[in-house]
Formats: sequence, structure tokens, C-alpha cells
Amino acid sequence: MLDLVVFRSRERIVEVGHAVEPHDARRFADQITSSFYEACRIGNLDAARQLMEALDWEVARSMVLFRADAREDGDDVAAVHARYQLGINRREQT
Repeated sequence: MLDLVVFRSRERIVEVGHAVEPHDARRFADQITSSFYEACRIGNLDAARQLMEALDWEVARSMVLFRADAREDGDDVAAVHARYQLGINRREQT
């Protein structure tokens, strides 16, 4: 079961179980984030880690190229990192 995750997106938001995920995301970062949550949902933390790294890179790139609002993307990245750490902690407990 996923924990409640706060996720803001420029797109419509759909609640799936207890996790909030973007629906019909247009930005590449939103698509990576959606894939990250799916990897966590199925328990594939190796893929989740790689997607988290890709998200970090994409957000940094977009901030340099497009001068994007760091606050919005920073909140999304922080939520992804927290969810990944939760998955790691659960894996270590079992």
C-alpha cells in the first residue's frame, strides 16, 4: 500500500489508492515522476532509483534552459526522494 504523497502538477491530478499521481502529464519531468510512482507501486526500487536520478537531472536541466520555477519542481523532487527513502526503509525491515 502506498502512503499519501503530496504531488503538484500543472495537469489534472488523479488519486490512485493512497498515492496522488499526475494524469495525462505533458512535461517530461511529470512523465518520469509518474513512472517512478509506478515502479514504487510494484516494488521495483532499482528502477525507481534510476527514475529518481533521471528526474533530478531533468529538473536541473529545465531550470538552466527554461528558468523554470524551482519551488514547484523542488517540491515534486522532494516528494519523490521521500517516497524512495520510504521504500528503502521498508525493504530493509523485511
